[in-house]
Amino acid sequence: MTTADRQYTESAYSLYRNLLFPSLQLLKSNTKNLIIISNGILNQLNFEVLLTSKQEVSNKVDYTKLPYLMRDYQVSYAYSTNFLFRTDQLKNLKKSGIYAGFAPTINYQNIDSTDTFTQIKYETLNNLPLPGAAKEVKQTSNILNGDRWIGAAATESLFKAKASQYSILHLATHGLINNDSPLLSELLFSSDSLNDGLLNVAEIYGLSLNAELAVLSACNTGVGKSAKGEGSMSISRAFSYAGCPSVMMSLWEIPDKTTGQLMLNLYQSLKKKAHKAASLRSAKLDYISSVDNPDKAHPYYWASVVLMGDHGKINIKNNS
Repeated sequence: MTTADRQYTESAYSLYRNLLFPSLQLLKSNTKNLIIISNGILNQLNFEVLLTSKQEVSNKVDYTKLPYLMRDYQVSYAYSTNFLFRTDQLKNLKKSGIYAGFAPTINYQNIDSTDTFTQIKYETLNNLPLPGAAKEVKQTSNILNGDRWIGAAATESLFKAKASQYSILHLATHGLINNDSPLLSELLFSSDSLNDGLLNVAEIYGLSLNAELAVLSACNTGVGKSAKGEGSMSISRAFSYAGCPSVMMSLWEIPDKTTGQLMLNLYQSLKKKAHKAASLRSAKLDYISSVDNPDKAHPYYWASVVLMGDHGKINIKNNS
């Protein structure tokens, strides 16, 4: 067992024993859903990767077989109980489409931004193009017979015009986080004559979204400056308050290829179950069981994406 393996397994078990175990003993034996409301630094912790039993330090870790909490429970998160209660009123809003996917073309050279933060982020961002984003949107839209906009067509202007018409919004792009000024954190779209392609948090708060689920397939969309009693001031939080009762967000950066496989698993499961938390859990378990290298089953590769908000069923019908 390497030092990194030991640090993870020991910490994951210790956190489980101290944070969850006492409360889990009070639950009924048939409880399967956990809704976690945390604060401060715990907002950045994915509780699904905590380990429910202690691991022998002398053995090599097989990440495909570890006793993750996710094996026993469907885990979702919420900003507060009040926020969970307000999501019920959003579920029955009528939409004209089921799925809208966006995979923009992002070209730093074509973006004219005077914002210093944006300039620095673009210049230091590695692998600005996302080669797997278009494939991800094509595959997931095909599963639900949805609509998609790829490349230059996936503009910020089009997103603002179309987003309120769909039950599921899927954004495969880059997310840029500004912890000093959270309202300036942004998602990247293709630009046009009307908008620069930089959809920031302040703009998202001003949208009226009717989607039952927003899938933010971009790095760090669940990350942001922590506000006491409010949780992380993240991009995903803006989508929640713009009208999306459920948001799948990311807690760290993960490889483009891994994200694509996880999302493919997610939508295949959604089509069968139409249950958000159960589908995300199945997607992760399917990924773990199918990797050709046990090291690729490390939580880094699959545990970044979590579900914030309503964890129940979503109305999925044929878009045609």
